[in-house]
Amino acid sequence: MARGIIQGAESNVLTVMLGAYTEINAYLVGDRGEQIDVSAGQVYGYLYSEEARNNLVHSYEVSSDILIMDDGGMSEGLVVGNTYYLYLAYKDNSEVAPTWDLSNNTVAQYKMNDSANDTNVEEEEGSIEGVSTVNTNVLSTTGKINQAFQFDGATQKVSCEQDFQTVFQSPFSMSFWAKPDDGQPASIQAFCGVRHTTNVVGIEVNLQTDGKVRVIYGDNTTFVYAKTNAAVFVDGATSWKHITVTVDESQITIYVDGSSVTLDATDDGDMTGEVMANYSLANSLSFGATTDEGTVERYLDGAMDDLRLFDRVLTQTEIDGLYNSGSGTEGSDNGTPAQWTISTTSSQIIIK
Repeated sequence: MARGIIQGAESNVLTVMLGAYTEINAYLVGDRGEQIDVSAGQVYGYLYSEEARNNLVHSYEVSSDILIMDDGGMSEGLVVGNTYYLYLAYKDNSEVAPTWDLSNNTVAQYKMNDSANDTNVEEEEGSIEGVSTVNTNVLSTTGKINQAFQFDGATQKVSCEQDFQTVFQSPFSMSFWAKPDDGQPASIQAFCGVRHTTNVVGIEVNLQTDGKVRVIYGDNTTFVYAKTNAAVFVDGATSWKHITVTVDESQITIYVDGSSVTLDATDDGDMTGEVMANYSLANSLSFGATTDEGTVERYLDGAMDDLRLFDRVLTQTEIDGLYNSGSGTEGSDNGTPAQWTISTTSSQIIIK
């Protein structure tokens, strides 16, 4: 097991001049005391004002076994005459690079873990929160991943407070988990959407009365429909299903639990002739219901979890990753970060 070593003065006490350029030998040694070569970014020095590591003052990257405390790092927050404590933190070899990574393509993510006495719904990728029609502690229920929202099919929904026009003007994807109370309801219910029927524009994903999932997309000229050929949800009580929709100027594709499904012969999702760049609708996207020309309709009676919007068509590997063998994930990749260990011993840094 490697451990951090800091050397540079007798008794492991170093005197450093405030604002000076100071080099300190800092490296890892093995169990037998041998020095271990480290790559950039593998070892950092952490300077605390207390030996108990309660108050971090600065951090410094160790490069080529040298920790440099330069003017920029030393001139702020340190006090002449004070003693600080410098520890080393080092990274192990447990890091696994991801095979899929959507961190740069996720436009919005609503984890639906909110459970407060207010109507704010956190959106993970930006600063604009969604707004629910009731306090989120009323909607909160056990989810597929952590918590979810349970909608009543009558008055409850969430407005994203964003129209996402620029996203819907080019290829995009949406994904979410859904668990309707009745998989084959008496009337159509929307998982999410925004439409303007008169102007023939919008996007909607809904649940049909026969348990099939239907997608609507309009570019201000023509509506295109994509409907699953078979029922996705059984009649009556249902279990969680993961739904992914991809849209480009050739095809709307629907995935259920990670697999693309056959579409209806008529509502076949053929996007030929659609010009996505013409999409123009400034009304906010909603989930738990949809809107048509500003009027709320098609309320969902059931639960939703982890709604996401992406700025491109997802690959099969990425869809598989989101489905995660049926367990789901709130993460944006499947990589494993390295584990960091901080040394138990420190060097004292005295500022003069």
